Amino acid sequence: MTNTDENVFALTILTLDKPPLTTVDYIRRHFCANVNGTRRDIVEERLLDDGRYFALVWDIARNKSSSIAIWTGTVKAGKNSLTITLFSENSGQCEIDGPPWLIDLAPAPTTETAALWRTRCIERAQQRTGGLAYGSMFTFARPVIFEDGHSCQSFRYVPGRSIDPGAAFRSVKNQKFYRIPHFLDRAHSVCEPPKKGWALTIAETKAAAN
Repeated sequence: MTNTDENVFALTILTLDKPPLTTVDYIRRHFCANVNGTRRDIVEERLLDDGRYFALVWDIARNKSSSIAIWTGTVKAGKNSLTITLFSENSGQCEIDGPPWLIDLAPAPTTETAALWRTRCIERAQQRTGGLAYGSMFTFARPVIFEDGHSCQSFRYVPGRSIDPGAAFRSVKNQKFYRIPHFLDRAHSVCEPPKKGWALTIAETKAAAN
């Protein structure tokens, strides 16, 4: 498993009678086992406090072909066990809360279904953030100075990448994550990231859904 950012995982630990495992340990034991000759490797993952789980998973088949896709699901705690429900982005599930930071890490989707699902996730996330696109570059008129002494004018807007949910800005200087209170009240310019080649337009998304 590749950890591209320090402390990137926010794990929820549940108290179970048998076995005393973290939720993610439990998921790996069942999800990553060889299934019909296919091995699954988790590249990146995140378990949210509400039980939703997201992962970027690499499937390696017996014939050495491989594919990589985003999996999403829910985890519910029982008395002595966990119930895990998982779906691949390629299966056309209805869940469209896939985090943009995970989509940004993934390679191009291999199916139209996956491309449609990712587009819906990005659009829904942008609606929740008042139209701010994940990956946008914020350049403030004046440098923002932080308690650690760091000063910077340009930041990448990447909510969800840090373990601190409020630290949505990554400095272009030191690549660390920071909170910038009332950032929209500061004089700034925004440059949205280039659209990925696989991304569908809103019109194409609606047409595909129908």
